[in-house]
Amino acid sequence: MWPRSAGSARTSTRVSLACDDFATFGAERLDQRVKLLFPLDDGSFCDLGSGDWHQRWRALPEHRRNPFRTYTVRDIDQRTCRLDIDFVVHAELGEGASGPASRWLAAAGPGSELVVIGPDARSPQSGVGIDWRPRDAGDLLLAGDETAAPAIASILETLPEGRRAHAFIEVPAAADALALDLPQGAAATWLSRQGGEHGCELTPAVTAWLAGHPEVVAAAAAPRGRRQRLAAVDVDARSSGSIPRTAPAVSTPGSRASRPW
Repeated sequence: MWPRSAGSARTSTRVSLACDDFATFGAERLDQRVKLLFPLDDGSFCDLGSGDWHQRWRALPEHRRNPFRTYTVRDIDQRTCRLDIDFVVHAELGEGASGPASRWLAAAGPGSELVVIGPDARSPQSGVGIDWRPRDAGDLLLAGDETAAPAIASILETLPEGRRAHAFIEVPAAADALALDLPQGAAATWLSRQGGEHGCELTPAVTAWLAGHPEVVAAAAAPRGRRQRLAAVDVDARSSGSIPRTAPAVSTPGSRASRPW
């Protein structure tokens, strides 16, 4: 893996993971999520085999279960077999880091290992981990804080043609805004709370947008048969989701054996 800064953001670090299996990684993006398994204190990983990885994980003694967390695919390059993940850097990062992801990130460097559980492009379920399904919506509203920023940014950058989207993203400070490569029709407004409570800038901004687009709100509330335009609001609801438990495990970096579908 290769840690690097995610743009100029203070609270994000982009980590590039390398593995030969990423050549066939499902690359649909949007808000596609993966599971990252972090090493145990002795640096080891449990063998999840193939098939129902989550059941195998639960069957292990608790002290042999690798901790895992859910992350959004920030970018995938199947040609170079690289997968990018944006980690939110919490204030605790460093010697006192308490969470498994924070501890791993604090010590990570080239060659550091973790296990990625994600989709295979060759599978009929190559789109597992995607929750954002706007159907035929034409006007889209997305909102969230810095923890939702990777998913919102990925959705905006891979926005299907013909859609219009505006995102409001609240971050701790102005320096935490990310540089995005947005297609036509997509826009992002970064809001700095500058020490305020979560939502102090986000809630008024979303409320004002809705008040300024009454026709979109009305269309969203109309019976399905009469809908012409729809505003979809996503306020970081994805944290409660999970990848299907029969998803495969793919190891990174390439030196560790992969686990097939």
